Amino acid sequence: MAMPSRKSSTPRPFTPRSRGVPMLRRSRVQAIVLGLCALATLLFTISHIFGSSESIPSGTPPVVIVTLLDSDHYSSAYLDTIKQNRNDYAKKHGKCNWAIKCILHFLLMICFLGYATFFPKTTDYDLAGSPSSWSRIPALRHALTKFPHSTWFWFLEQNSLIMNPVMTVEGSILDKVEGLMLKNHPVVPPDSVIKTFPHLKSHQIDLILTQDKNGLAQGSFILRRGEWSKFFLDTWFDPLYRSYNFQKADAHALVYLP
Repeated sequence: MAMPSRKSSTPRPFTPRSRGVPMLRRSRVQAIVLGLCALATLLFTISHIFGSSESIPSGTPPVVIVTLLDSDHYSSAYLDTIKQNRNDYAKKHGKCNWAIKCILHFLLMICFLGYATFFPKTTDYDLAGSPSSWSRIPALRHALTKFPHSTWFWFLEQNSLIMNPVMTVEGSILDKVEGLMLKNHPVVPPDSVIKTFPHLKSHQIDLILTQDKNGLAQGSFILRRGEWSKFFLDTWFDPLYRSYNFQKADAHALVYLP
């Protein structure tokens, strides 16, 4: 009958269990946590240094279409048609566009609404006896207050229709303004001594308007929100200009602005 071998009376030396692996794992976790904290701090700092000083709420319309309505001289049916034209255009570009705002905001998906419309009336503003065409200026000032975070304000007079709703303000004008600008060009054709700036860049533009055979066409123009736009509107609406009795009121005053 087999017998088990006899154990040695000399015990084996004690070998402590190695703790290297758990300690290594713990150090890796700590390093990852510290790295994430450092990254978050860095992104937060960069966003406040290089980011916008003003926080723009999500859902802010980038473009506001401002149309001044003259209810004293036009029927309600006509004005409703004009409003419907603007609203249909705004809704077409009002679908929610999902985009990554930027890594500084931790890749959050922000929903931006499309265009907005604003329909003030000529009777909403006190012009102190000036022609009603002057009311476009306080109407724009009103829009800047009503939409304090929107970037672009497109004034379009009520006797104009948007015929191509597919075209966007950004894609058709803002993105192409560098090639569309008339530089060193007479403001009042054909030989005005007042000319546009020859070296202006697209990112420096705060006012976009066109020109016809009579000069500046203020029936449709685009204004960028900012301190300059407020100064521009306040100067244009100055009582001195309104009391000068220009032949074409605010249109001629626009030419002589400093």
